[in-house]
Amino acid sequence: MGDGDVVDVHVNDAPKGIPIDEQVDNVRAMPGETGVIDIVGFLRALGKIGYTGPVMAEPFSKELEKLTDAEAARVTSESLRKIWSMANLQL
Repeated sequence: MGDGDVVDVHVNDAPKGIPIDEQVDNVRAMPGETGVIDIVGFLRALGKIGYTGPVMAEPFSKELEKLTDAEAARVTSESLRKIWSMANLQL
């Protein structure tokens, strides 16, 4: 697989305490929030194939929906910066 095989990437995390076969797509946490999904390994794998496309947060979080747009943007930005730092990647 190479960079041309991936067109965009959505990142999130999964709730803790729910077996993998019981996880649902529309209940997610901010990227890097719970550690259920190996986001560092995932981002490093993207780096290895030379991926340079967009990466978007896709948390489906009820807590995020309660925030103002500005607060939600700030929290999302902080989350993305955190996972980049965890994976030792540059923005």
